[in-house]
Amino acid sequence: MKIIVFSAVGQPCCRRGPAPLSGQATGGKPMNDLHDDVFAISPDIRYVAAADGEQLKMRSRPDLQNASSSDSDLYEELLVNPTLLTLATRRGNIDCGGLRYLIVGYGHFEMLVIPTSAGHVGVGFELGANPADYLQTILSVMADHGQPAV
Repeated sequence: MKIIVFSAVGQPCCRRGPAPLSGQATGGKPMNDLHDDVFAISPDIRYVAAADGEQLKMRSRPDLQNASSSDSDLYEELLVNPTLLTLATRRGNIDCGGLRYLIVGYGHFEMLVIPTSAGHVGVGFELGANPADYLQTILSVMADHGQPAV
């Protein structure tokens, strides 16, 4: 698919190459183990969520300091992260080559949000950890569980 952006007078102002193909779930390990496998990457990972439309599976490490409430986490995954991904994806598709991921820096933790064909995966990190350092490993785990990033 080619994306053509039109100027106000209806003339093409720029052309883009093919849009990235969305990933398709290809089987692999059960989704329930996705959380365990992501948590196994680092003790700096505090929280893992996998959203597929309005279906959501999320889990936090026990005994977290400064943990968000489960209601707050629920609304973040159902409302905030999908909205941020929509906005950043639209911006990225204009002339940035799309969107690969977002990192949100909250006061008590960092949140890595990775879009998938069906929704997103969110991974919360302790302050001081750099989520981008773990990105490739998390993407590999996601692919192993049939949740490749788009």
